[in-house]
Order: sequence, then C-alpha cells, then structure tokens
Amino acid sequence: MLLGISGFVIIALLMYFLLKGKAIPMTLFVVLPIAAAFLNGFSLTEVAGFVRKGVSTTWSMAALFVFVITYFGIMTDVGMFDR
Repeated sequence: MLLGISGFVIIALLMYFLLKGKAIPMTLFVVLPIAAAFLNGFSLTEVAGFVRKGVSTTWSMAALFVFVITYFGIMTDVGMFDR
C-alpha cells in the first residue's frame, strides 16, 4: 500500500514541477523515484539493482530514440520535409 501511495505522490510532484516549470524534466525523472525508494526503506544496493535492471531493459529503446531524433533533425535541416 505504501508503494502505491508513494507512486501517486511521485506522479503528483512530477506534474506539479513540470507544469510550474520549476525543474528540468530529466532531473525529476531521476531524482524523484530514487528519493521515493530511499523513503520507502530500500537500501542503497537494492536501489542500485533497480536502476541497473531499469537501464538494461530500456537501453536499446533509448539508443533508437537518440538515432531517430538525430536522423529526423538532419532531414529537417536539409529540407526533406519542405513542400
């Protein structure tokens, strides 16, 4: 139950800070879950394991995202999508 409540609190804080423009989104997505994990009583080794598992499952998608942003940025700059 405590993990569910802390998840909703993280989402509420994330929305608040993003809508008010008080923080950079990347820092919020990193700092808030790690802080919530420590507040819920997880140790440093457990949190490091969570981070390792999350990064290993999303690494390929992040690499693809970086490639797509770069590729379409270049294509837009050279005028490929102009009429």
